[in-house]
Amino acid sequence: MDLWYRKPKTRSGRRRAEHAPWRGAALLALLLSAPACSPAPDGNGRSVLLITLDTTRADRIGAYGSDAASTPSIDALARRGVLFERAYASIPVTLPSHTTILTGLYPHEHGVRDNGVYRVPDELTTLAEVLRDHDYRTGAFVSAHVLHSQYKIDQGFTVFDDEMVEPLRVQSPIPRGAKLPEHTKRWIETWSRPYQRRAETTVTRALEWLRADAGSDEPFFCWVHLFDPHLSYEPPAPYDKLFGDPYEGPIDGTGESFHDLAKELEGRIPRVHLDRMISLYDGEISYADEWIGRLLAAVPDSTLVVFTADHGEAFGEHGQFFEHQMTIYEETMHVPLVVAGPGVPGAGLRRNDPAGSVDIFPTVLGLLGLRGGGDASGIDLFGPVAKKPRALYSETRAALTAVPTPTGFRGVRENGWSLIREIVKPDRIQKEQLFHTAEDPAETNDRAGADDTILHDLARSYDRLLSRGLEGEAATAAFWALDEDAERRKQLEALGYLGGKD
Repeated sequence: MDLWYRKPKTRSGRRRAEHAPWRGAALLALLLSAPACSPAPDGNGRSVLLITLDTTRADRIGAYGSDAASTPSIDALARRGVLFERAYASIPVTLPSHTTILTGLYPHEHGVRDNGVYRVPDELTTLAEVLRDHDYRTGAFVSAHVLHSQYKIDQGFTVFDDEMVEPLRVQSPIPRGAKLPEHTKRWIETWSRPYQRRAETTVTRALEWLRADAGSDEPFFCWVHLFDPHLSYEPPAPYDKLFGDPYEGPIDGTGESFHDLAKELEGRIPRVHLDRMISLYDGEISYADEWIGRLLAAVPDSTLVVFTADHGEAFGEHGQFFEHQMTIYEETMHVPLVVAGPGVPGAGLRRNDPAGSVDIFPTVLGLLGLRGGGDASGIDLFGPVAKKPRALYSETRAALTAVPTPTGFRGVRENGWSLIREIVKPDRIQKEQLFHTAEDPAETNDRAGADDTILHDLARSYDRLLSRGLEGEAATAAFWALDEDAERRKQLEALGYLGGKD
């Protein structure tokens, strides 16, 4: 396969952010009161702000119709931009999903299939590299270890701020005592080390960077990733009590508290406990929205802003409770997508044509007037082929993984239908389902045996999209076998992520 924007092996260096210590409310007040950075872009070289909110379902955002949501910053952005009602992630896993966002390629094309054991191949070119090569200042500020620079998602960013401060509070999906591959052990060990940070810390550092070159003629590309809606759901006050009814019970927002209660009650969980988890999840989104608002207030009005999520979250649909990585149903794949800024065609409108995370890279380049090219899977959502019917591909657990599972899922969405195939390794189809999502958005009525013509059409689109990828599950060089990478192992040991040789 010809990778689009294939680049030479050599590229300009990058530097890690030099972190200023947190100085409390005084620093924040200074940042928010300082005049906004006002680059004078040449032609269409406007500054770009990409905001990705982790683990966020579209239906929990006010602009997408949620009655329970409190997301005024995102909603205001949607009112002045274009909201895509049918936007989908390519994979419900953070690192590969962001790789798709930054390259315009599906996971089976860019080769990053899971967290923790893959890294972004050098031969791909990211959006940051394209813009850097057009004289943009490039900075990224991420909130979870899964996007650490060691996974090479930092390509093209001259500043990449990935210093984490607290562990990940999440229940391991692996039973105690299970025999695990070494790469799986190493990945699970990272959860107990500094793994994540709050939106307050990430946005404050992004604001520092934005102010550092105030008055510069160079436009910027700034990517800000916020992890707060990811399990565990423990929003700070007042967001911990902002939603839902007063609650007295064992649910504290952690997966352990919910699953332990489910086990105790043999799966018969009263709705009040489920609602408590959801209310804390909504609190995390609302908290993140506050900091998104502060970020948006600090960038010039001329900035092109893209807001999206890497994937959604399951609330019990299709057997998943407060998880996302195992399936590709609507609840984990339907994400918000808003594009706003001067010159965005149709500002203030809501569009119902299909859109995907895979489209963000070519769309940004198109709006900036920069030439795309090569073998892109995404399209410019404001370009000549926009709004035409097309299929969107999705997958999960379809290759070697950090936490191995016996099956994976692959599928396509097209013309209001969804085809989902359960795959047994290496590539055998164990089961397939067909849903008319235009009439059945919850995907509860399987029509695989009733609509053979539709099934056949989607199967052809599935084969066509899958054929664009890598040959076979094990063919990708992006898989990271640490024992075969002595240099990378030495770097990780120096950073404290590994404890030396096993």
